[in-house]
Amino acid sequence: MKRTPKSTFEKFIENKKQKKLLGKEYRELLVSELLLATIEEDHISVKKLAAEADVSPTITQNLRSRKKPT
Repeated sequence: MKRTPKSTFEKFIENKKQKKLLGKEYRELLVSELLLATIEEDHISVKKLAAEADVSPTITQNLRSRKKPT
């Protein structure tokens, strides 16, 4: 029986470090997308969302833009 060649993605996630990194980056993307959706759908500012979440506006803005904390 002939084996089907692995896709680039399948080869990529065989590496545990790459798979872990992909999961982390995917979670960051989801958080960013959720924030953007909330801001857009509820017509809420970053500042107001931060106040409601009890975090600083800088943290909210960084999550929104997917910037790494400094």
